Amino acid sequence: MNNKRKRKYHFWGPFILIGALLICGKPLGAIGGEWVNMASGTLKELNSVWGSSWNDVFAVGESGTILHYDGNAWSSMDSGTAKYLYGIWGSAMNDVFAVGENGTILHYDGNTWTPMNSGTNQTLWGIWGASNNDVFTVGGSGYPIANTILHYNGSAWSSMNPATIYSIS
Repeated sequence: MNNKRKRKYHFWGPFILIGALLICGKPLGAIGGEWVNMASGTLKELNSVWGSSWNDVFAVGESGTILHYDGNAWSSMDSGTAKYLYGIWGSAMNDVFAVGENGTILHYDGNTWTPMNSGTNQTLWGIWGASNNDVFTVGGSGYPIANTILHYNGSAWSSMNPATIYSIS
């Protein structure tokens, strides 16, 4: 069974001001109010984008790809994984989470991406939080069925009961 999900775009944070948008894996940006192609430096599929500001934007995707936009150009970051990454969210530029295949959760502290123990082998499709100690990720055995919810309290991930059989991605 192909566990790859159909492309869904998630837009969180004030980076919308530069209009970072992923279309077929290529970032677009708004310069002077006009959409223009931006060189990403990768041919990998990109799945999700998040930014803390117009000059601090992250994108994740195929084979552990993580890109960072500094306001001038996109650059590749070492994720330490070859797993597909499907979601990204952060509470600040030095507190960013990425999620993906087989329960992959990565945390960025402003310097390095580090794997975290999720306690699941389910693919995690999306992530969102209210603060650095109140973060949620959802996933499941196959898109769009999401039967896994995890919560991060600032120190560890724990499983939650989804109380639904419907998609929560």
